[in-house]
Amino acid sequence: MGPGPAAAPPIPQQNGMVGRVIRTLKKQCIHRHCFGSIRHAARVIGDWIGFCNNRSALPGACHAHACRGLQISSIN
Repeated sequence: MGPGPAAAPPIPQQNGMVGRVIRTLKKQCIHRHCFGSIRHAARVIGDWIGFCNNRSALPGACHAHACRGLQISSIN
């Protein structure tokens, strides 16, 4: 089995979008919680991502356009 298809090289605009999502995640989710475990953190962050993916893009809500399609892997 050979390597999969090559991914397109990243472009600078993607770095900005990813940086914005991470800053928003920290501000609106991570800095507002005290996580007791990795499982708890994964659930809360997954809930936040779900909220962003299902919320219309309202000014100041969260950057739903940048979060669209994000998922968090389940931790067992």
